[in-house]
Amino acid sequence: MDLEKEFGNLHLSGSTKDGLIDEKLSDLVDITELFFDLGKDLSPQTIIQDPGFNSFEGTHSLEVNNPKLDSSLISLTSEEERFSCDVACGATDVERLMYVTGIVDWLARFLVCWLNEYQTLPTTVLSCRYVEFLLTVSSEREELSYLRTGDRLYDQVLCDAIYGICYFAKFVQKLLKAGVVFEEEDLNFNHMGLDFLSYVEDQELILTRLHRSIDYIESLQSPETGFLQHLLKLICCLVSLENHLKVYSADTTELDNLIEEAIYLEQQRSSECDPPPGCFSMGIQKRLSNQFPPKHLVVPTWNYKGFVIMAQDIKAVLMVDKAASMLEAAQLASFFNKLTQRHVVARALFPLFFIRDDERVLGRYSGFDCINLHLTEFCATTTASTTILSPEMTPVLQEAMNIMFEWYQNMAQNTSRYRQGYNRQLLLWDALHAQMESCEYEIASQATGEESITKTGIFMPCSSWVFFMKVTAMIEYVLKGFDLEVYKPFEAFAMFWYSYYLSYQQESCLEKVHEVIESKINSIHSLGKKIKKQKNAQKKTELKAQYRHLMDNNMESLRTNKRYLSYLLMHGSIIKSLSLCEVLQFSILKSFGVIDNKTSASKIFSNDRLLLELRLKPFSSIGVPELLTYEAFESALNDLLITEPMISSKLEKTLDRISKEVSNALTAIDTIKKCINAGDNNGLLVTGTRLVKEQALKYYDQLHASAKAIELNNAVITAKLGRSKSSSISDKFTVRLSIPNDASRFFPLLELTNSTKNKRVR
Repeated sequence: MDLEKEFGNLHLSGSTKDGLIDEKLSDLVDITELFFDLGKDLSPQTIIQDPGFNSFEGTHSLEVNNPKLDSSLISLTSEEERFSCDVACGATDVERLMYVTGIVDWLARFLVCWLNEYQTLPTTVLSCRYVEFLLTVSSEREELSYLRTGDRLYDQVLCDAIYGICYFAKFVQKLLKAGVVFEEEDLNFNHMGLDFLSYVEDQELILTRLHRSIDYIESLQSPETGFLQHLLKLICCLVSLENHLKVYSADTTELDNLIEEAIYLEQQRSSECDPPPGCFSMGIQKRLSNQFPPKHLVVPTWNYKGFVIMAQDIKAVLMVDKAASMLEAAQLASFFNKLTQRHVVARALFPLFFIRDDERVLGRYSGFDCINLHLTEFCATTTASTTILSPEMTPVLQEAMNIMFEWYQNMAQNTSRYRQGYNRQLLLWDALHAQMESCEYEIASQATGEESITKTGIFMPCSSWVFFMKVTAMIEYVLKGFDLEVYKPFEAFAMFWYSYYLSYQQESCLEKVHEVIESKINSIHSLGKKIKKQKNAQKKTELKAQYRHLMDNNMESLRTNKRYLSYLLMHGSIIKSLSLCEVLQFSILKSFGVIDNKTSASKIFSNDRLLLELRLKPFSSIGVPELLTYEAFESALNDLLITEPMISSKLEKTLDRISKEVSNALTAIDTIKKCINAGDNNGLLVTGTRLVKEQALKYYDQLHASAKAIELNNAVITAKLGRSKSSSISDKFTVRLSIPNDASRFFPLLELTNSTKNKRVR
């Protein structure tokens, strides 16, 4: 069949009066057989598409001719349509100065909208017609190009300011590409296909031109130029931020200058100038490559304080350069982003500044040095580092180093991703624990001395550290769920009970390590006593030399280990006590029938066992500690319930137990806070919080407030429920999770509120 010939013979006759085509059957060709013959050669798994079409991009396709989705339908005003970058706006010198000041002012405040308020570039910085024009022309020439309006304010000052802002945006883009923070989740860098000065590598070029514009503005000797001068100085500070990544500078001079300039500009609201009409618009979304629905421009608020927040958060990150030990570095990583989510630029910078391109930590330690110091500061001095130096441990320590680097990176994530990061790390820590334990046991079994033998068998310090890190990650994951408001009130018992269980496991591990270190210290002291009793001069000299060596090389490290472990034990006791308090208060509320540990939702497609197993799924593959079963949770709660007879007496005992645990927690919190204020030379605890003293104190202040709130909640519960059960109580009250002012979000209250179940709508 000659298909092309047959198709060529087809023709359409004129339309009928009904608008339908008058067709002759003799002109039609039956292609059914041909269609099926051709289809036989197609693979069922193959998508029929043009080679240039990307199926993944197809998932982002937008409907055309829909004003809400089609950016080509954006309507611009006549001023926006006619706006030209070839003409200097303003009839007089003063008006032109005000317009240029207004443009730079808006661009600076748009930076804060973009970075601090999760806005997009097309609705902020790129909405400026001058930015679009200069980036387009410069990209074509691969060099900085300038306006040619004949006015120096536009042709030099405005261009230099724009290139400074774009160079800073290029630095932010570099941070984003490093993969520490996430596109659209932490930061939106929709560059609309524009090149953000990739062809400009010389930071000094940008700074030199900004300084020449500052000199020119100052030469005008006009009182109206002051605001613009400070704007240009602020942009200079932003350009200089690249040094913290480019040469790993820890110098905060430019950050201090940025804070100073931002505070000055924040106070100059009266100097606000408007940009020329049509200068900022949605035009770029219509003209350039745009894969997103149209978005209206952001109205920039007077937000120069946003630069202060960014600078202060970056300064907090750079403090890690002053870390005198890996403990101080780890504590900074743990606390700096814990309570308040830090600025996206600071969070993106932290891992890159901490772990350099050559994989050296802070430019001072190799990966092996880093993990060795972590182990030594925890407990490795108890085995004189023989385990760490063993060749068999090299691949295991390499894996430990990789996981630890990921741990540091996770500390800088946004508050939601932070919990997800712990979820991903749990299996890594568990696998490492198994490897480390196997390797360390084999090494210890081959040792001739009794250095690693304890009352309970072979002591494995490296495995103990890995177990501690794993359980700490598990506790953080569980409690972070309360901070993110993931759990419903009925789940509070299971999650707090699991937190208590994990804290108990952690405490057992730390006590064993503490016991071994204590025995090592005592053995050195006993050696000193042995010298006094020794009569043989030669042996006495040998013992003195051994004693002096141990005192000079081991004793101080052992004492530091002991004080650090004392801090960890005390911190763990706080988490354990507060978790138990929450569990006991839940048991009281369940005993009175105002809450249950089972969902009230329909159970057609699920059940309580399944819900609990899904909640604990991240821990289902963990070998040690063993995951508690559904029956174990049910049994624990039933054992804690207050039942007849002597309800009042049992209730009083439960309340007393809560008060006792609160008192223990408050005592531990006060001790830790005193030691943080006194520094690590206090002789009692080593906290390693010198670099994050303010953040650490605030964290323990919040735990203190939570402990007090739990104690107060005892009185509220007994006042509302009384000391005897009543069948009507369950209808009067309901329970919600609430966070008191200044309290920790990790320990919300089980708050009794009046039930609306039986209220009528009037």
